[in-house]
Amino acid sequence: MDTSDNVGFEPDFQAAWRNVWPRLQNDVDSLILFAFRVLVSYLDQHGFFRQPPSTIRDVKAADRRHPELMALVRRENERRLFPALVPPFAELVYARLDSNSLDQVAQLAFAIDEYFGRKLSRGIGKGKTSDLQKVTRAVNGANSVLLKQRADVKPIILVRLPERYWSKRKGVVPKSHHESQGTDTHFTYLLPTVTRLKRVQYSAVGGGPTQKLIVSLWPVEAPSIGSGAIKTGKAADGRASFYFRCWRDLPENQKERQTNFANLIADYIRNDAPDALDTVHIIAAPELTLAPQSHDSIVTAVETHRKSMCIVFPGSYHIEMKQGVINRAPIYVGGVLHQTDLTGDSEDPPTAAVKHRPFAFTHGAIDFREDIDGRESLTHLLDTSVGRIAVMICRDFIEDVLRTDVVSMCVDHLFILSMSPDSGRKFETAMESASNYRTGCFFVNAFTKNVDRRAAHRAPLVGKRVEWMSPDNAERYWAIVLEPE
Repeated sequence: MDTSDNVGFEPDFQAAWRNVWPRLQNDVDSLILFAFRVLVSYLDQHGFFRQPPSTIRDVKAADRRHPELMALVRRENERRLFPALVPPFAELVYARLDSNSLDQVAQLAFAIDEYFGRKLSRGIGKGKTSDLQKVTRAVNGANSVLLKQRADVKPIILVRLPERYWSKRKGVVPKSHHESQGTDTHFTYLLPTVTRLKRVQYSAVGGGPTQKLIVSLWPVEAPSIGSGAIKTGKAADGRASFYFRCWRDLPENQKERQTNFANLIADYIRNDAPDALDTVHIIAAPELTLAPQSHDSIVTAVETHRKSMCIVFPGSYHIEMKQGVINRAPIYVGGVLHQTDLTGDSEDPPTAAVKHRPFAFTHGAIDFREDIDGRESLTHLLDTSVGRIAVMICRDFIEDVLRTDVVSMCVDHLFILSMSPDSGRKFETAMESASNYRTGCFFVNAFTKNVDRRAAHRAPLVGKRVEWMSPDNAERYWAIVLEPE
């Protein structure tokens, strides 16, 4: 993705920096990351990265030692000096932005990447709880400010994992155009990118050696439009809205249906998912199949794990909010993880994704449209010992721009939670596209009776294709096991 056209900042970068840095002076990690993103945005808009690679390398190789920055990098032993150390650094950033010298701006950006970014990414690799919390606070602190920019395309900042999951495999696809030519490739430890999503949350919950990954996908038949699970609006001009009823309004047979489905998943977690030290379990159910009130058995089952890392995406559901209905997917974790390891905006449980694009389908003579508010769209990036994980909900994934935004965040494993009558061609095309970014996809669908393609996996390896679950599989789930290499 070309980030040079619009990164969301007002033209006066000095003003943007002047207005924000005092609010972050007590959160030095976030302050430095925010400074980095402002500097990169300035370089983007002034065409620095369109110069020949050799020119950029020469600037990168120049002396990047800045006493004002290094004093903050060594902050553990100088915390009491923060009030004295931050203003000189703030003045250094302002002076660079006011210098009319792209080389000087770039030298400071490269210095932050090298000294500060290396420190943060090393923390992810070690996997110590204190280091992971430090990285999480820094990234979310900087992005909380960056995402408030008044633009459709907003700049954000992330920390790279020491090595991407699929890059360790034999025969991984070549680097995409984005990876080989994008702004982010000039930086080793920090990842400047952009998003059209309203919110991006970040959690780092586990580093260290790569472990065995076992993914179980749970496709299930979707309720029909006349099942009682769905509330439809009054049709007008051949169109009507719909959304899934909240738990209190669901017919008893639909509550029983959801509870039984949740119990099946819980039984798998408790009895068939090995609670072993070398194992990461990720369990995913489709969109709009499990209301939050049906999750109790899943939560209890996750808590029985002690040794493994267990992550559950129990589908998504329509949630009534003040602004309207949203389509929200939660996250539950267990084993060596705890729910408090996850960040969020005080949601309980934390959110994996909030859908942006409503789904539309035709039934009989009526065109139905999902009645959701997508303005609070969200993705939650989860850094683990098996790579960076993200979730997208159905229609968002086949929207090229939204999908590219997410996979450009160096996502290793992307879970697509869907309820779709599509034969799979649109999703298959999107999964193939995501693989070009070295992103593996796991698709799980709430299918209709005439849809055979119910779950899928696409590994970003040369010669691989989308692999679909056989519809006559006797098991209710499909397990994909990825061993360490």
